[in-house]
Amino acid sequence: MKLIRFLVLNNIDSRRNCLKLLDNEKVMVNGKICRSTAFEIDPNSDHIIVNGLPLRGLPEMFYIALNKPRGVVVTKHDPGERATVYDYLYDKGMFRVAADARWSGLSERKIYAKFKIFLKSNLLYAGRLDINTMGLLIVTNDSEMINRLTHPSFGKDKVYRVKISHHLKQKEIDTFKKGIYLANESGKRSKFTCKFIRITSQRSDTVVVISVRSGENRIIRRAFKQMGHPVITLKRIEHGGIRLQGIKIGAYRFLTEKEVTQLKAK
Repeated sequence: MKLIRFLVLNNIDSRRNCLKLLDNEKVMVNGKICRSTAFEIDPNSDHIIVNGLPLRGLPEMFYIALNKPRGVVVTKHDPGERATVYDYLYDKGMFRVAADARWSGLSERKIYAKFKIFLKSNLLYAGRLDINTMGLLIVTNDSEMINRLTHPSFGKDKVYRVKISHHLKQKEIDTFKKGIYLANESGKRSKFTCKFIRITSQRSDTVVVISVRSGENRIIRRAFKQMGHPVITLKRIEHGGIRLQGIKIGAYRFLTEKEVTQLKAK
């Protein structure tokens, strides 16, 4: 394994800052300073020290699909003391149910030991959902996976079920497909495009299922509002091929090895 990957997987810092640590001679391998990003190490036998502190092996990786409820914020600490997704993730009862489903046969003692490791892991989320948006949130302590899920170059689609005001006209659908230009908070313009998977017209509104790649803040709400169709409800139902189906609101499950391999595929 390359040293830089080892540092990132141990959540020392972002990849960029880990490179700086190497440049600044803050990393030692087997008693010698190492500056090479391509240096190969054995996590189980080599002795790595970063900023004077030893690292021993790789941490256990957790990959989670959470069904975020409406009214819950995606952050670790909220100044307004609102409920956060971490209140659900770190709930011992919820962890036990999810762990028992993923690793059937584990004793109570082993589940509790895994829970203690889980509490100390640096769990990150793959893209925010605003407080009023519900649905699938992938959470993991694998920072490389977070990058893979959020960086546009990897092309991991996100699928949403959107209920909007009024009926969509064909020319509006065509405009969405071609792209809508929106001004963001910094004043710069960004282009929003989406793929329509399903469109269902109701009495006074429409439900659409769309696939998008952009992760810009509230961009779906902004785009539909600009086109004269304010969003009534918004729910993410799929991300990178991982589906929300089967997960109760406020609950979560651990991804299978097959699903993790699928997410790691280019």
